[in-house]
Amino acid sequence: MNLLKTIYLDYRRFCVSEQKDPIRVIFLTQGFWAVFWYRLAHAVYYNFRFPVLRQVLMAFLYVMQKMMEILTGVYLPARCTVGEGLFIGHFGNIIINIDAVIGKNCNISQGMTIGITHGGKYPGVPVIGDRVYIGPNAIIIGGIEVGCDAAIGAGAIVTKPVPPRAIVIGNPSKIISYKGSFEYIHYDGMQEDTERSASKLLAETPNTQ
Repeated sequence: MNLLKTIYLDYRRFCVSEQKDPIRVIFLTQGFWAVFWYRLAHAVYYNFRFPVLRQVLMAFLYVMQKMMEILTGVYLPARCTVGEGLFIGHFGNIIINIDAVIGKNCNISQGMTIGITHGGKYPGVPVIGDRVYIGPNAIIIGGIEVGCDAAIGAGAIVTKPVPPRAIVIGNPSKIISYKGSFEYIHYDGMQEDTERSASKLLAETPNTQ
């Protein structure tokens, strides 16, 4: 997917999720600023093929991202991989590891960390599926997978894999249901999204987990 389309889909997530007009999203929404500059830096980091000019651009983008980090409290490094339609709901203290992978149309909240572990049962960095909601002050660490349509509750400490559609809370985290993140994730065309529809049907069907 090309860069402009990805940025547009990010922008639309902020419009749809917070019911904001374009002016408020572009000029007054800190989460969108952080995502916008991440998209530019990520595109140059992975796709720009002219070494000298790439270094110049990356230096400029590094400065811009650092400014955004100071202004928004969001650390979203160019090297991590984030699918289209990322929504950052509130300002502050968001840390994402440089090797993290986040799927499409995810929501992340203030105080959240996606981090690395170097030992234990699950060394490495998390992989977050599509349409995942991550609540305020949640911590997800280690080489674990969080399945599509899962929801991580506020303050949860997640150190082991989370199945699709699971809702987890607490420290240590525990699964309380498989109703999924469907009430929290809103984006253009979601009613026609066949993957979401199939997953939602499973969540609504007893004994499918």
